[in-house]
Amino acid sequence: MKIEEVFARRRFIMLDGAMGTQLQLRGLTTEQKPELAAFVMPDVLTAVHRDYARAGADILLANTFGANPRKLKGTGYTVQQVIEASIACARTAAQETGALVALDIGPIGELLAPAGTLPFEDACAQFAEMVRAGAAAGADLVFLETMTDLYELTMMQGYYETGAYNRKVVFDLFYRKNPSGNGFAITAGLQQAIEYLDGLHFTEEDIAYLESLNLFSEDFIDYLRSFRFTGEVYAVPEGTIVFPHEPLMRIKAPIIEAQLIETALLNIINHQSLIATKASRVVHAAQGDPVLEFGLRRAQGPDAGTVGARAAVIGGCVATSNVLTGKLYDVPVKGTHAHSWVMSFPDELTAFRTYANLFPDACILLVDTYNTLKSGVPHAIQVFDEMKAAGTLPEKGYGIRLDSGDLAYLSKRARQMLDEAGYPNAVISASSDLDENLITSLKLQGATITLWGVGTKLITSDDCPAFGGVYKLAAEETESGDFEPKIKLSNNVEKVTNPGIKKIIRIYDKKTGKIKADLLALEEEEFTEDSDLYIYDTNAKWKSMQLPAGSFTLRELLVPIFVDGKLVYECPKAMDIQAYCNREKDTLWEEQKRLKNPDIVPVDLSDKLSAMKLKLIEAATMI
Repeated sequence: MKIEEVFARRRFIMLDGAMGTQLQLRGLTTEQKPELAAFVMPDVLTAVHRDYARAGADILLANTFGANPRKLKGTGYTVQQVIEASIACARTAAQETGALVALDIGPIGELLAPAGTLPFEDACAQFAEMVRAGAAAGADLVFLETMTDLYELTMMQGYYETGAYNRKVVFDLFYRKNPSGNGFAITAGLQQAIEYLDGLHFTEEDIAYLESLNLFSEDFIDYLRSFRFTGEVYAVPEGTIVFPHEPLMRIKAPIIEAQLIETALLNIINHQSLIATKASRVVHAAQGDPVLEFGLRRAQGPDAGTVGARAAVIGGCVATSNVLTGKLYDVPVKGTHAHSWVMSFPDELTAFRTYANLFPDACILLVDTYNTLKSGVPHAIQVFDEMKAAGTLPEKGYGIRLDSGDLAYLSKRARQMLDEAGYPNAVISASSDLDENLITSLKLQGATITLWGVGTKLITSDDCPAFGGVYKLAAEETESGDFEPKIKLSNNVEKVTNPGIKKIIRIYDKKTGKIKADLLALEEEEFTEDSDLYIYDTNAKWKSMQLPAGSFTLRELLVPIFVDGKLVYECPKAMDIQAYCNREKDTLWEEQKRLKNPDIVPVDLSDKLSAMKLKLIEAATMI
């Protein structure tokens, strides 16, 4: 059967979907790549396809959504192998009902230039490789999905052609829910957002590609040749404690510019804020012990690993194993050796001796390659003895690393052995799929670990892989030059936006320096520390606070970044942001830092903003 025949006999064409969800329900783990299901669980994959076919699907989408060279790198499988095996599973399932099999192609996972760093030619080559592989494997058709970034350019042309492209608008970038059940988030990524906006333009190669699509007018193409960001940006500085519904960035710009930058800003701020917040949870669980970021090998790509490590340092990690992050952002880099180092030598003792000779001032020996307590720790002690005799043993900075087994038991026994040998200063470092929950558990068990290396579950924010930031219109310029507030309504109260041009006022208790509440107010509103302040929860007015004059201090969180397209802000260094972030965390009560069921800092609306919001809701519901 051909695709034309399907459309000829049916008005509606049924396709399948949610393959990733179905595979997870049937046993796919978070460590397994869904793209490789045809190899690791072929019978399950075929069964999913068969169930969809029997349910009436006319077209089965082969499990090839992410089967591109970028995502398959390092898996040991080629694009051809994955696509061939995946289409074979779908074809087997399709035989019963005669369904067609489509090569399913999703996004590469990296933004195209100029919004991102992926050259157009590279993207073309990757998609072409997938299509050729699909054709060779006998796919009936090609199905493209989740290719949404083009909408920004098409909307830009719409604004341009209607003459509305210079009308100014205000967008808020904010998030709705704290990640991982935390009581707060830490904003990060502003430096990269600044770099993106400051360098935003279309090259001649970009222009040539857009012309080749035959979607855009000559006038619009000419406009893009001189495109630059000319707007205004206010943002919360990196490392600041923030809460849901607060604008992390406020963009005032011609609508044609504000629309284009949406995806890039969300990608940057969402990712780094997520990792910084996760890092702060891990660091909190460590209770003052240093935490190292070790996640590069498991990050979702090199860029995510590099800027993710930067965000982890902002969140509180003392160092990273990512050398490129160290170079780009001037943060400390730390690392030990792998099991392969030990295995490459004739014996464990020789491997330890060699490493100690090479790195006497940072001698952390991995002791679990063979037998932690019977050989690893004794051999480490022997090497420390030899270093002491030779006068090369440092006072601090040496020790052992545990990477498997019962970390609580092994650390306590190792501590006893090291102390009895005369090395009470020896570090006991641990890794092995750690996160804040496991670290908390190990602490409760009396583990004697003094240095934590956290990788996969930090750099991927394993339990909460998305920050959930959104970009919503808050105000629009009228013909008179004033700004008319805009609101988005929803049956879900959390998704109703706050209208108007807003600012964030943080209220601190004057005596303790702790945060009392945040107040969202309109830009023109003024509040002073010399007058009483009454605030309340808009949705629960009985939750109120009366703050007497002189008992509190005020601070506006949004600071100018771009004014009339000109950068007016100087980005601090990553370690300075970390120091600032640590001071920020000190403004929270311990109850608000709890990993489970934390106390929540109130974020209230001013009377004026609350009245504006209610008026717009009432007006909209009357339509």
